[in-house]
Amino acid sequence: MTQARTVEHFEAMASAVFAPLRIRPLEPGPFAAGFRSASAGEVVVSRIRGRPCRVGRLPALIGAGDRELVKVTVQTAGSMCVE
Repeated sequence: MTQARTVEHFEAMASAVFAPLRIRPLEPGPFAAGFRSASAGEVVVSRIRGRPCRVGRLPALIGAGDRELVKVTVQTAGSMCVE
């Protein structure tokens, strides 16, 4: 699992695999997250672990040239909220 010690590193890794994202921690203090991905054709499966954070796909990050993407999330621990 690739480890990210800064939110900027984690944001760059996640944006490269999914689509441009904005990630912000919900708690003060050191940030730590792990990321592992594997692909089979056009399907990418990722395992992400980390401290609580807010992930956003802001209009300013969406471009006309972005690839099509369907994201399916399976939450196995903790909590998640979609706004």
